[in-house]
Amino acid sequence: MSVSATAATGTQAGLLGRLACWQQAEPTAVALDTFCGRRRERITYAGLYARCLRTADALAAAGIGPGTRAVVLTRRPLDLLTTVYALSALGACAVLIDPGLPRAALQRCLREAAPQAFVAEPLAQVARVLYGWARPSVHTVLCTGSGPGPWPTVAALARTAPRAALDATGDSTALIAYTSGSTGTPKGAVYTNEQLVRQCGATGGVLGAQPGTVAVVGFLPFALGGPALGVTVVVPRMDFRRPGRARRDDLLRAAAQTRAACVLGSPALMTVLAGDGRREPALATVRSVATFGAPLEYGLLDRLTATLPDHAVIRSVYGATESLPVSAIDGPDLRSARAASERGGGRCVGRVVPVMSVRVIPAEAGPIAHWSAVEPLPAHAVGEITVRGPLVSRGYYGRPHADAEAKIPDGAHVWHRTGDLGRTDDEGNLWYCGRKAHAVPGPDGPLYTECVEPACNAVDGVRRTALVDAGGGQQAVPALCVEADAPRRGAERGRIVADLRRTLAALEGGAQVRAILFHPGFPVDIRHNSKIERGVLGQWARRRLAASAAATKAAEEDRG
Repeated sequence: MSVSATAATGTQAGLLGRLACWQQAEPTAVALDTFCGRRRERITYAGLYARCLRTADALAAAGIGPGTRAVVLTRRPLDLLTTVYALSALGACAVLIDPGLPRAALQRCLREAAPQAFVAEPLAQVARVLYGWARPSVHTVLCTGSGPGPWPTVAALARTAPRAALDATGDSTALIAYTSGSTGTPKGAVYTNEQLVRQCGATGGVLGAQPGTVAVVGFLPFALGGPALGVTVVVPRMDFRRPGRARRDDLLRAAAQTRAACVLGSPALMTVLAGDGRREPALATVRSVATFGAPLEYGLLDRLTATLPDHAVIRSVYGATESLPVSAIDGPDLRSARAASERGGGRCVGRVVPVMSVRVIPAEAGPIAHWSAVEPLPAHAVGEITVRGPLVSRGYYGRPHADAEAKIPDGAHVWHRTGDLGRTDDEGNLWYCGRKAHAVPGPDGPLYTECVEPACNAVDGVRRTALVDAGGGQQAVPALCVEADAPRRGAERGRIVADLRRTLAALEGGAQVRAILFHPGFPVDIRHNSKIERGVLGQWARRRLAASAAATKAAEEDRG
């Protein structure tokens, strides 16, 4: 699928416009390097740009144009990137929904987005037909690859399609990115072309990815922005729906064979990369590692530090689907904050990126009509983290009620309420204290997950802990679930429980935790495999306590 890049017409706003610059400056440099089993697929900036243009031609020939909403479902990085770039250049809007969502949630997202086009790999097209995905709204169907089915393919259309006019502007809606729904129903955050370009630039700056950098990327949507920054994106062999199950050898092979300078991924992926914490020659060229999606635990930080070269920078990035990045913190600063964190101060997520503003507002505040009605909290007071800036999505698609709850107008700007609890300190650092939805009520006040768990995670024999509400109905029951670092039984469990009780007693409000329960392996989110599914875990704890109470009652009756 070759074409002269000079044949493109139109403004080429957004990501494709940035890619056009790099294909002119570095046409033969590798833009995308994908490891597919034993095969390796590489494409240059010139090749990638030409493929994006031909994809735009195919989409336009199929009837996709300005304002069209098109769901994109494909696991192949090259197809995902070229389709999203082409859609945004046409003035159309890509709709990205996590394919790992439960079927009912995926159906709900598709119903809400009401896409007119469905651009997907053959397997997803089969699922669309079987499950009736977006049946009332979809009138254009295209396959991103060859396979069974009667649907036309992008490649076939591109061979004969005339040159498409690329009429998008910076203000054109380019993307609807659905959240993972880890604390509620997934929502579609809306972004324009200009926002995507600025978001890519800010993310590249936070991650230390300069033009020419080779970066191993462990989260597929992050691969979208790399080529627009002049970064060579390396995609290792892995299932992006299950980063925690990636094979370490595959990650090391990708890093070593490309001489990667950066590695990006969730803490679950970094746990695989770090292994047992021994220095790894395959990572000798790595100079920076960035984690996102969940807090970076101190034990993992230590293992990563031991695995990577001495000069490597380890950075934990804080943000959300609606605003990324918000802040970042490097390993040494994270270690310096450890003592305060383990005293119940929350987790330090570092300094706010320069283009963003952060304020902490009362957590109990309902919908706010205008920012002038807000009284931000002083430093050290815990409340809801709100963010403002060019990287913030201004609204959710088709969700006016969600906009009223999460968006606060401020003149030409919008503040986004993250749903996260946190505080600031006197040095300008931001501290994360957990999700609002995960705070556990107690008789002496609410307990915040990230003000309890870091200290408990430091107890010998503990891999990680999770504070949940194990109560039912109106009565909350604060409980601490424990994942041990190895199988523990009898006296060893008793010792861990005693140590955890002493740790909790030293934390403000920690004595309110009424139960400590061992769990074989916490349920985690579908996107990063790092965020604990606390609702599911709370239900499990509730059943365990109920079963224990029933057993105790039965034993007492037998003795009676």
